[in-house]
Amino acid sequence: MLSGSFFASDNDPRCPASLLFCMRSVRRRSHPPLEYVTWGVRIQGVMRNVCSIVMLSTVALLAPLVGCSAGSTNAARTAKRAEAQPSPAATVDCSAGDVTLSFDGRNGDYTGMSHDGALLVLRNTSSKTCRVPKRPQITLTDATGKPVAAKANVPPGMHPGPVLVPVALAPGASAQGSLRWVMGPVYDRNTCVDTAHAAITLPGGTVAADLRAHLCGQTGSPMEYEQEWLQLSTAAKEQP
Repeated sequence: MLSGSFFASDNDPRCPASLLFCMRSVRRRSHPPLEYVTWGVRIQGVMRNVCSIVMLSTVALLAPLVGCSAGSTNAARTAKRAEAQPSPAATVDCSAGDVTLSFDGRNGDYTGMSHDGALLVLRNTSSKTCRVPKRPQITLTDATGKPVAAKANVPPGMHPGPVLVPVALAPGASAQGSLRWVMGPVYDRNTCVDTAHAAITLPGGTVAADLRAHLCGQTGSPMEYEQEWLQLSTAAKEQP
């Protein structure tokens, strides 16, 4: 180890030139140059930035996994709640034994100006909710049971027609729609028929009711009548 006597000034005559050179070298080697220190600080800063980037990248990679786990947990909880709650029974079509058909002339409200009509009413007499067609197909027959050549007219532009959602009827509820037809000889050549009954086909059979009407039409053309779409009656819960 170098003793303190060696740390002499450059002007000290006791120190030979070679020893002074050696001491100057030792001093330089004992204290690193400023540029080395500066580069060391820079390297330390770069390492800190690298560590920060690695940590942020790790968090970014783990975040979707954590979110996925949370989403899976929420989905599982939602599925369990759905299983716990009973699903409502699907509404089925009314059968012929579930409903009754009737016609109401409303005390002549439809009669006038060579026209007549009646209110068609379908009533659910069962203990369950079921649905009926919004525009049921009606078959007209005369007193002998022979079908009458008359059909509901289709407004222009309705071919094949819009999608009609069936009408759901709760127990005791009714759906209704008006029928209107020409009853007078208003055409150049008239053909008229009399009806006695009307029937609607439903799953399991038909429902029928009396409908006494006098229909007239142009000779040589199909005889037609107007039929409204069924709507829920204002008296949705009629008493039996």
